[in-house]
Amino acid sequence: MVVRICINSLIFNVHLTLTLIVDTVSCGYKQPRSIFNAIIYIFELSQLLVINDATRREERHNVRKQSISK
Repeated sequence: MVVRICINSLIFNVHLTLTLIVDTVSCGYKQPRSIFNAIIYIFELSQLLVINDATRREERHNVRKQSISK
């Protein structure tokens, strides 16, 4: 469930980031705010990947805990 949410967010963020970059390039860098937003979204995307990795580690840890306790 959590992984599915992370994947959907990842796809959305990649699409949004690419859209912002294309808009910025097609406007000939007349919109510095778009460049700034693209940088922010790329940073958020990297944070999402870190959170997704941490979630997977936690799930693996919980599975190991359950198998040891049985």
